Amino acid sequence: MKFSDFNLSETVTKAINECRFVEPTKVQQEVIPAILAGKDVVVKAKTGSGKTSAFAIPIIEKIDSTITSPKVLVITPTRELADQVCDEISTIGKYKKINSIAVYGKKSIQTQINQLSESVHIVVGTPGRINDLIRREVLKLDQIDYFVLDEADELVNRGFFDDVIDIIAQLPTTYQTLLFSATMPVEIQDLCQTYLHEPHWVDIIETAPNIKEINYFVEDKWKFLRLREIIENINPFTCIVFCNTQAQVDNLYNRMRQVGIKPLRLHGGMKQRERLKAIDSFKEGNVQCLIATDLVARGIHIDSLDLVVNYDVPQIAENYVHRIGRTGRVGEDGIAVTLFTPSDNLYKLELERYLGTEFTFKEFNDTTIDNPNIQLSKSEKRLLQYSPRSKD
Repeated sequence: MKFSDFNLSETVTKAINECRFVEPTKVQQEVIPAILAGKDVVVKAKTGSGKTSAFAIPIIEKIDSTITSPKVLVITPTRELADQVCDEISTIGKYKKINSIAVYGKKSIQTQINQLSESVHIVVGTPGRINDLIRREVLKLDQIDYFVLDEADELVNRGFFDDVIDIIAQLPTTYQTLLFSATMPVEIQDLCQTYLHEPHWVDIIETAPNIKEINYFVEDKWKFLRLREIIENINPFTCIVFCNTQAQVDNLYNRMRQVGIKPLRLHGGMKQRERLKAIDSFKEGNVQCLIATDLVARGIHIDSLDLVVNYDVPQIAENYVHRIGRTGRVGEDGIAVTLFTPSDNLYKLELERYLGTEFTFKEFNDTTIDNPNIQLSKSEKRLLQYSPRSKD
């Protein structure tokens, strides 16, 4: 199947061609025709399935760019995702002259008010700021034709469900609802039954076959050295290393810098300007490694990511799928490595139950001592001298 099969306008087709989309993903094949046909849509699909374009393409195709009031409202759980969705919409809609803005907290509300006073077709934002703009009577929803909930389960996980219901109460009587979620918690199921009209359901949850998963069992004291071995041996162009907490990200970031590695870091404790700068720098390929919390797993789209490392085993089972789903996107190959320690046994069992499979473990090649590319710190040399490597 090709994008030309959707019979899109010349302006939208030109933008798609410039994006170098080869062929529609499974999600896009199912969703684009349904939206063009005017149906409500519920999509259960993993991260990296191409869902943003799946709703952006048909919405941009259908909306009237001569109307100056907002016609589309997109709700996202994070500021980073709001920016990314807005950027993708702008790229696809540039020849149709579609204007979109991202609205969220920790960004000048006056600037956003000024933007909304001009011609805006699509508003993308987080629930808190959207409700604030509605209460100020700056954002009016009476002309909304398309209401999109992106990463709906994460909206629930972050405590935004009541805010979303408040927003729905402000929408006109007739509009098209498009809901995208990696999982379907009870709250989302109830929302679908209450507010959607005979929706078209799409379920494309699957573990990407082009992701090679490698698991190692390692003592805590060896984790940092083993991480360096993994990155050195695989030598990815880009990789994300996941930690469970902001403090762990900062600690790993500092340790890597101490041994001459210059990664980037990303977590919710950083200022918004710093976070956006790190994301942009990583996307541009300025650094090899990004150390991050699960903030990235559910909110940042990075194409052509070679390697994901779970430096910390995720404490929430579904986050494992979201993390490794950052690599192997849209038909590309990827590698996902997880470092299990003795203290991770409970999380390992929960992951196995969630995934319906048992983990198998690969042995490390004992090459660190002889590898001239890995410069050991004094503490690491002492560790190698007095601790038998065989204990891993």
